[in-house]
Amino acid sequence: MTQQNHKARTAGIYAADSKEFHLKEFECLRKEVEMKIEEQRTLERNVVVAVGISWAWLFHERANVPPWAWLMPCLFAVLGLARAYGITRFFRSTNAYFLTIENAFFRPDSPIGWEHSTVKKPWTRRSVIAFWGILIASTAFVAVYEMNSKTLVTPSIVPSDAAKPASSPQSPR
Repeated sequence: MTQQNHKARTAGIYAADSKEFHLKEFECLRKEVEMKIEEQRTLERNVVVAVGISWAWLFHERANVPPWAWLMPCLFAVLGLARAYGITRFFRSTNAYFLTIENAFFRPDSPIGWEHSTVKKPWTRRSVIAFWGILIASTAFVAVYEMNSKTLVTPSIVPSDAAKPASSPQSPR
């Protein structure tokens, strides 16, 4: 709903209770933000663990896996990034709403509110971008390196049942 449409609306039947409603909604959304922060940290940890376990298995079974298997850790990282993007969009929308609520309750002699105090500090966005960028770049680098090394080095095939050269019998002395 645009700001212009919002101003043109008439008061609802519960307009007298709007302050309590918005404060309760604000409190519930704050709890949801805390849960999303925890979800984002858990997601980051789980993706790093999945990539690490995948790499450990791939390095252990290096000779027995097809080259495309090295792309699996990249897939984990890309899927994690997609989920993190969804969480980030949630943060952006709640941030905009929190700014509106803080503006509604702002008084010149009071604190400006958390969302207003962090507007010009994009360190969290940069740290999330750095985390996912480094993770995806490293998984892609390892995948490309291992896929190229697998195609460059072809193991020689020696049949195990090949006849062994006969040795000359030693003459007794």
